[in-house]
Amino acid sequence: KVLFRDREIAVAEMDHLCIVIWRGAVTKFPFEKQRAGLASVVERYPNRAGFLCVIEPSAKPPSDELRRESTQMLEGHAERLRCVGMVIEGEGFRAAITRGVLSGMLLLMPHRKANISFFPNTRPAATWMKNYVEIASPDALATTVEEIRSRILPQEATR
Repeated sequence: KVLFRDREIAVAEMDHLCIVIWRGAVTKFPFEKQRAGLASVVERYPNRAGFLCVIEPSAKPPSDELRRESTQMLEGHAERLRCVGMVIEGEGFRAAITRGVLSGMLLLMPHRKANISFFPNTRPAATWMKNYVEIASPDALATTVEEIRSRILPQEATR
């Protein structure tokens, strides 16, 4: 079920998973859509919820303020959020920078309860998440992510 989509982000839920795909800039408005989607899933599935965040190569990093809010968002769900799979797509310098920024954010989360790990694509993330939350199959989750991705509005549709 797609909860929100525009040219920057798609926020969806699949059973007890919140799935977010970032394509554009991480700014306040789409960030709040992400926050609301995750809160909804965690509220309905406490202690069984998972968060899959896919960052496409075109995504622009968040401000320092939104980085802090991201860590607070994850820590605020404590043990009610079982795991966070972070998929950083792309290769080379840009992907390395994104991984570095996200790793730095983890250092700001000394009290996190959720298991958090990074992946280059969805299938290994889904395989890892299956250890913490109920997932029918990693392939089914990867297919669902691709279906959600296809619903993100193209750049020209929002101008």
